[in-house]
Amino acid sequence: MINHQIIINKKKDGKIRFTADPTVIDERLIREAMKKHFEENKVPNMDGLPFSELRVLSLSFQNIHKIQNLDGLVNLEKLQLDNNIIEEIEGISHLVKLKWLDLSFNCIKKIKNLDTLTELQDLSLYNNEIVTVEGLDKCTKLNVLSLGNNKIDNLDAMYTYLKQFKKLEVLNVAGNPFIKKEADYKLYIMLHLTSLKYLDYSFIDEAMRNLIKEDEKLRGELAQQELQMRQQEEIEREENEKKARLAKLKEAKIAILETLTDEMFSKEDLDYERIRKIKGIEEEIQKFIDRIKEATLELQKRIIPKNEIMIAKVQKFVQELNEKIRETENETKAIIQVFEREKKHIFRRIDAAGKDYKDELTPLRDKLEKLDKDLMNIELEFVEIESSAIEGFEYTLRTATDEMTTMVSETFQIYKQESTELNNTFTKIANEEMDRFAKSTDESEWDEEQAAFLENRDTVTMAISQFFENLQTKLIKKEADIASAIKEEARQFIAKKKEEQYERNRKNISNIANLISMLRREIDERRHADDESESNA
Repeated sequence: MINHQIIINKKKDGKIRFTADPTVIDERLIREAMKKHFEENKVPNMDGLPFSELRVLSLSFQNIHKIQNLDGLVNLEKLQLDNNIIEEIEGISHLVKLKWLDLSFNCIKKIKNLDTLTELQDLSLYNNEIVTVEGLDKCTKLNVLSLGNNKIDNLDAMYTYLKQFKKLEVLNVAGNPFIKKEADYKLYIMLHLTSLKYLDYSFIDEAMRNLIKEDEKLRGELAQQELQMRQQEEIEREENEKKARLAKLKEAKIAILETLTDEMFSKEDLDYERIRKIKGIEEEIQKFIDRIKEATLELQKRIIPKNEIMIAKVQKFVQELNEKIRETENETKAIIQVFEREKKHIFRRIDAAGKDYKDELTPLRDKLEKLDKDLMNIELEFVEIESSAIEGFEYTLRTATDEMTTMVSETFQIYKQESTELNNTFTKIANEEMDRFAKSTDESEWDEEQAAFLENRDTVTMAISQFFENLQTKLIKKEADIASAIKEEARQFIAKKKEEQYERNRKNISNIANLISMLRREIDERRHADDESESNA
């Protein structure tokens, strides 16, 4: 028998005192709850239903203190744990398909452990002991949220936090302490949570929204909010554009160029760190970076459209190939069905008329042999067509990737030329600075480290030489990495298609052989059965 009464006392210190042992969630309790649910909903007897198939579970009014032992309920979509004595949200992080969760009328103080419940749409925490609205960041699909009769005392913090839930339409906050301090709390909530349709069980109509515009203070806040929303929309738009651009760069295998100049001039490079302190060097570096970025942007303008064309060709090729596969499969099914119908017709006539039609088994066997040849010919013909298509498309891909790697090579040639010119500029500036340092009678312009560096011409020359040698090595590696990535993706695509072709052909040949063998046995068994029948007669 399910217990429908919670037995609990609270002392003055706020701690829970049990006047009866709390109920433990176990298989028996879950089975009883399932039975009650099925009876109430007039569902046929499903006592043996595996927990993994359960979608709804109600454990209301059970004197439950701890959420536990729900491990097998992986497909649960609705869970009721209301009217218990639960103090902590736990033991449900694996219920990732949960859409509806009722934890109302419990003793919960903190919202937590809901990060994995990304499908949650309806959450009730009504009548608990919650002070702060938090822990719901991952529940982006929240549509209904009940927080009434808790201990929430900060209205601003609450609606500021709830702004992130763009799908929130129903909110209940009645009975919280902030209501006594904020008589117009509904106006503030409506102002900041624009997606709401119901607040504290009342429909938000146009008249209620107009109250915001009539309040001078709220009008100012509304204008500020609209400005913030436009600014946020602009930020989101720019962020989305940046993500889309980066995605296209990744598709074209040139996203690594976004950090190229950072890697060229790394502060971890000791030679660079000493060189850049020479007067005039950093200005030249910035000019160089600007020219590199300009060349990179030009490459992006050329290679992204080329890559998009190649992607479109790949998609078209796959679509046409799949369509040809379906046509071949349909053709195969059609001739098999023709044979099957004829076989059934002959078998029926033999069953009805006996031996007078038994001789029809011989031509049926001949037709079976023809079916075997026809199926094999269809398969072999398709393999030839598919092989030719893959070979032709391999050439198309190779041509496209060659064009793209040529673009990359041309751009890196610009990088290398610019770096050679920068090397010459560095050398000239360094020589002029070393000459000025050698002639100067006042070394206070340079710190001790700079002075020690500039007074040794061989050291400076070696540092510049080593820096540019490393820079050239980085450029060569980057170019090779990009070219390799472009060609490798195309190679993997063709290799995958060839592997799929091989596996499909092998499977089809095997299926044909098994089918023909089975049909032969059917005909032979029918022949032998008829022969035995004649002998017995």
